Amino acid sequence: MFPAGTAGIALLIMRVASGAMMLQHICRLPPLATPVSALILILLAGALFFGFLTPYASAVSCVIELTSMVRSEAQLELFIAISIANTVALGILGPGAYSFDSHIFGRRVINFPIRNKSKTPR
Repeated sequence: MFPAGTAGIALLIMRVASGAMMLQHICRLPPLATPVSALILILLAGALFFGFLTPYASAVSCVIELTSMVRSEAQLELFIAISIANTVALGILGPGAYSFDSHIFGRRVINFPIRNKSKTPR
C-alpha cells in the first residue's frame, strides 16, 4: 500500500514539489490577505511535505491551485497546470513509505501465540 525503495523516494520528491508550490502561493498573496490564509497554506504545505493525510491535502491543494490559475497571468498558467497534474497524481498514488501516513495507517504485523498441542488430554 505504501511503496518503498525508488518508488517511495519518487513520491517523496512529488510531495516536496507540491509542498513547495503551496509555499510559493504564500509569496503571491495579495497585500491585504489575512494571516489566516497564509497559515492555512503553511499547514497545507507541511501536510504535503510530511505526508500527513495526503489525499485530502492534495485535494485542497488542487482547489487552491485551480483558483490561483483562474486569477493568474497567462505566463503562469502552464506552470500551475503542471503543478496541478503533479498534485493530482500524488493524491491518487498516495504518500509512499517515507511519510507519516505510512506510520499511522500502514500495515501491522500481528503475531498470534502458538498453542502447545502436547498439553491436550488423550
